[in-house]
Amino acid sequence: MIHSGSAFGGHYYAFIKDLETGKWSNFNDSSVRKVTLVELVEMFGPEPTLKKGMAAKRMAATHSANAYMLMYRIIDPKEDLANLQVHDDEIPFEVLLDLNSTEVKQKEVQLVQEKKSQMMQLKVIYYPPRQIIDAQNLDD
Repeated sequence: MIHSGSAFGGHYYAFIKDLETGKWSNFNDSSVRKVTLVELVEMFGPEPTLKKGMAAKRMAATHSANAYMLMYRIIDPKEDLANLQVHDDEIPFEVLLDLNSTEVKQKEVQLVQEKKSQMMQLKVIYYPPRQIIDAQNLDD
């Protein structure tokens, strides 16, 4: 994934390698085209050069504003899972605190949901009985 431009604006496009053929393609909005390895390398900035012409300066300025992001694909989930083991001492302390806090909150929410599931909600509608007035006994 490539971002061409500055922090205030620019354009994203991607270079993707076909794992079956080993060929690279440039996915840029609605167009897709094959690219050479040389073109791919140039996207990450030109080689340092001793050229001092305006074209060389423009090329260096354009590519120095590019940013890229590498993305990986899991090929064999079992093999990759074995390689993804991270030990607690490799995780920053702040991240461990945040994970712990998140786990505590999730357990609290789960407990509240379990308590709610064990309760029964009843809606009671009460109509008071009607009084029958005996007209004969009104004088009493």
